[in-house]
Amino acid sequence: MRNRVRVALAIGCVLAMASVLLAPAALATDVTNRRTLELPEHLGLVDPATGLWHLEGLPAMFYGNPADVPFMGDWDGDGVDTPGLYRQSDGFVYLRNSNSQGIADVRFFFGNPGDLPLAGDFDGDGLDTVSLYRPAESRVYVINRLGSASQGLGVAESAFTFGNPGDVPFAGDFDGDGIDGVGVHRAATGLVYLKNGLAPGQADLAFVAARAGDRVVAGDWTGPWDCMDEFGCEETGLVDTLAAYRPAEGRFYVHDVNATGPGFETPVWGEADWMPVSGRFIRHPVDEVATAMVGAWTGTVELQFEMPPGVDRIWPMAIEFLADGTYTATGTDMPWAKFLGADPNVGSRTWTVHGVGGDGAFGELFIEGTAINPPDHAWLESIVVDGDRLTMEYSRAGAVLIQLERVS
Repeated sequence: MRNRVRVALAIGCVLAMASVLLAPAALATDVTNRRTLELPEHLGLVDPATGLWHLEGLPAMFYGNPADVPFMGDWDGDGVDTPGLYRQSDGFVYLRNSNSQGIADVRFFFGNPGDLPLAGDFDGDGLDTVSLYRPAESRVYVINRLGSASQGLGVAESAFTFGNPGDVPFAGDFDGDGIDGVGVHRAATGLVYLKNGLAPGQADLAFVAARAGDRVVAGDWTGPWDCMDEFGCEETGLVDTLAAYRPAEGRFYVHDVNATGPGFETPVWGEADWMPVSGRFIRHPVDEVATAMVGAWTGTVELQFEMPPGVDRIWPMAIEFLADGTYTATGTDMPWAKFLGADPNVGSRTWTVHGVGGDGAFGELFIEGTAINPPDHAWLESIVVDGDRLTMEYSRAGAVLIQLERVS
């Protein structure tokens, strides 16, 4: 038996109607969807003069020497991005496996003096590695392994030309395929050029995402769903978009799509000479719940709104949470659950349980009822894993209840 694990999330409720009348309904035709439940990424700043790192949600820490080039990645596959440094004077890479002050856990030599680091998962194996961009050649050198013991890493596995001399590189998954591509920022114009593949050729996307002099990083700021307001959510997938750090203002401008636009500005919190980094810096409390949820479950979805006697308000549900952070749901055609009902006042209505962006992969799931304006919303308030029982409660006062039993 597994230990009892609980996470309670006071997110709030946005319910347009307190009472709904639903007729008997059935699940949609059998379709199996596989969705990734990952946490959004965060922003950080590093003072290269002192080696002081400022990561969202964490205490400031020292790591590195003055003039080291900072970056972040998940070097050990634990789901958390941690610091890396590239010492341009000698081509040494220094990686740390925790977001705390200390010496490097991994160190090796790669590249030539003056190269710029590119951290990312370039082969889709779930581990980040350190590749390089050689500004003088406008050339990317990709390698899918890490070195060790202060030894040389060896020859890159692939190389290709991309960009112009002087462009500044960054990496990200710009098309949501699970493999990072390469982007370059042309600092003089603010233009960025994104490439989804790791081969010669033209950019797949080009647009203005910054001003001259800005510094660009990439990350998944919203998670698989983008809800910019309380009444409208759309599926975005796990796609990295850009954030431009404006040194003159000490703030970021964060983009939720890869297209020309001003971005959403953050409060001022940096200095003109600080360098931006991005990544998933912490294991959120819901990670413990996510681990406990791994396995196959069956049970019911129950609507607890006011209904007339005899109205069917319970539907079957089957779902499997996988250890790699994804899940499959059979008998649904949307993430988690989808079921249909009828309201004599508004006609047919679809209720969908799905996820939105925020600080918790599970904590940001909500239920939405369509066919009214604005839609009904019920936000997830708690998840409890008690041995082989899984319970999810939604506002308002448990308006929706999902109860599951472990199958395996």
